[in-house]
Amino acid sequence: MKQKYNFLLLTSLIGLLLICGCKINQQLLNLKKININDTKIGIESEYFNGTIFTEKYPFNEYFNNKTESIVYWTPSEIDISKIENDLRAQLNKLARNNPMNGYDDCPKIHKNLNHYYRQYVGIENEKGEKIVHINFLWDKNRDTYGYDEEYIQVFDGCSYYWEINFNLTTNQFFGLWINGVA
Repeated sequence: MKQKYNFLLLTSLIGLLLICGCKINQQLLNLKKININDTKIGIESEYFNGTIFTEKYPFNEYFNNKTESIVYWTPSEIDISKIENDLRAQLNKLARNNPMNGYDDCPKIHKNLNHYYRQYVGIENEKGEKIVHINFLWDKNRDTYGYDEEYIQVFDGCSYYWEINFNLTTNQFFGLWINGVA
């Protein structure tokens, strides 16, 4: 009887450890939120800095998204933590076969993820799914180009500039685009 009790206790503990272990991998990042104004929220972490553009941000016609009628929403800190955790786990695989990743002495994005400033835009697609568009800009150029001031779209500059989308409904990344070289 005692052996059966010990076996049940041991299997329960193993199960509990497995469940807790999965949750540890999805820990919330320690994000510091800086309210800039009602159209932008600054965020800082030990790994990166970024700007969340709220649904009130006045996007212009240059925001290139394939959705005809765009509905914007504001991603939360929990959304950003989830995306960043998943990105760190999946980026090497996502970028592996992209010929622009590390092209011509440009950085390999998965090896330099902490060197990019992020711009986050929440978009609802035609199915009502929550999409977060993330723009990655080489952090050393932040003060020169004002990444925290305006949404910036760069069309050159190799892997110093890239973007990707994350579907919060399906938990999938899509649309990885690494800039080319002119």
